[in-house]
Order: sequence, then structure tokens, then C-alpha cells
Amino acid sequence: MPHSVLAVYPGTFDPMTLGHEDVVRRATQLFERVIVAVAAGGLRVLHVDSADFSRDELKGCKADLVCLCAIGRRYRPGYVREVVELTQPRWIVPCHWDTMVTPIDAPPEMLPGVDLPGFLREIESAGVTPLPVPLLGSLRLPRPVSTSSPRSPS
Repeated sequence: MPHSVLAVYPGTFDPMTLGHEDVVRRATQLFERVIVAVAAGGLRVLHVDSADFSRDELKGCKADLVCLCAIGRRYRPGYVREVVELTQPRWIVPCHWDTMVTPIDAPPEMLPGVDLPGFLREIESAGVTPLPVPLLGSLRLPRPVSTSSPRSPS
């Protein structure tokens, strides 16, 4: 039986692959609701769900918006600055900060070891705008997206 929580799968999906379809198919078996957030209008979205990545994996992978795993900073010193240096995002959406098993109508429970306010401060100190999104919340970008003038590295 699916958990009564919402799953969000953001990305550019360009091109959409069988791997993407498989993730969505599996998610629908685990969660009551699944939202696939597809980038539009040239917005480049990257989801970094673990601090266990190699620099080579992100090298040359520029993004306007990065969904970044909040618990990762506990295990990898300099995690936020490293992702910002490699991807040069304008915005970061903190993700994986809650237990992900709380019923959708209950207040979210923080994962043990996550310091969400500290994570937001670290994102800001790296020169990027944090965009925290509450459960069932919506995301509005603070200014128009323009890929003609990329963000300069910090």
C-alpha cells in the first residue's frame, strides 16, 4: 500500500528516457501522489540527492536551479560550496530534510542531524538564493529566468 505522502520528481527530462519512466513507475507504487516537475522555458534543473558524488559527475553540468540534499552537508565538508562551484545555480531548493514518511496532512518531521536553518545560511553564504518549499507548497522563482547571462562563479 502506498504511503500517504507526496513525491516530487523534478528535472529537465531532455530527452525523456526509459530510466526516467522506470523511476516514475516505481514511485507510483510507493507513494499516493507523484508529481513529475518538468523544466520549461530553458530552465535547467539538477537534483543532487546525495553528498556521495564525484566532482567528475558534476563537471560541466550547469543548472539554474539545484534541488540539493540537506543531510549531505553533515557528511561532506564544503558540500554546498562544491556543488555551487560546479553547477553555478541561481537558486537551491533544499530537499531530503524531512523523514519523508510523515502523513501529508501532518507537520513534517526533520531528519535527525539536519539543521535546515544552517543549510539555508550556508546556501546564502555561497552566493545562491535558497528557495525552501514547504510540503504541499508551491515554488515561484524570484525573478525571470534568462539563460543569456549566466551567473558568474563565486
